[in-house]
Amino acid sequence: MKIDIFNYYTDKIRDAPEQKIIQEIDSLRWSFGILHGNYDQLIKLLTLLEDKPQAISLWDVKRKKDLHIIFEEIGRLLFNYLAAAFMLIDHTRRYVDHMYSNSQYANFKQEYEKEIALRFVNNDNHQIAQGLRNFIQHRKLPSVGSTITFTQETGLNKAFMVAIPSLLEWDGWSGRARAILLSKGDTLRLREFVQQYFQQVESFHKWLWVKQVELHKEDVDRLNQLIREAREAFKNAGLLTEHELKEFETSV
Repeated sequence: MKIDIFNYYTDKIRDAPEQKIIQEIDSLRWSFGILHGNYDQLIKLLTLLEDKPQAISLWDVKRKKDLHIIFEEIGRLLFNYLAAAFMLIDHTRRYVDHMYSNSQYANFKQEYEKEIALRFVNNDNHQIAQGLRNFIQHRKLPSVGSTITFTQETGLNKAFMVAIPSLLEWDGWSGRARAILLSKGDTLRLREFVQQYFQQVESFHKWLWVKQVELHKEDVDRLNQLIREAREAFKNAGLLTEHELKEFETSV
């Protein structure tokens, strides 16, 4: 009898349409989390090397090999960051197409497409990110370099960058992305670019999360009600301890 109660509710929760919706939402958030993790690794390294005064020792001629290793590591992390960014784009597009194809979501789909156009279609950082991802895929990893400047106002400044002329040797850039790169001069400063683009992507996904809460409030409420019913049934049947009941609520 007790095992029948347990199986009934666990199967019902597992197979509930609302559970599948939550799983889809969680999957998209996981994809964003991967981007966030790759961004953190890259931006923390760039920030440490550019802001920490002791890092200047890396530019000692005797540490040329160490600096080269740093360049390679930044290139590796840049590749991971861009790969995760465009994986997220693909996952988001698939998620929206899969979840909101029904006519009842027509208004949301229009709003979604409007937000994409407003935030990314003519966005310089997105154009560069897309072109740079394609450059890495179809040609090679970009050669990372650095600059050191000194002014009376700001003192010593270190920056990691990619030389734009070397990027433009590739003929795969779109006309718009090429024009954007040309307008930036000779160097693409990585910290500024990486930080700005992540903030723009993050802002869009915060907007999307708010919309998900609005769209699926009733689904979440129904699922939570089912979980409460299961918890009460398990408690009355003596199936789980209080600690186990709390774990059950957080695990489904």
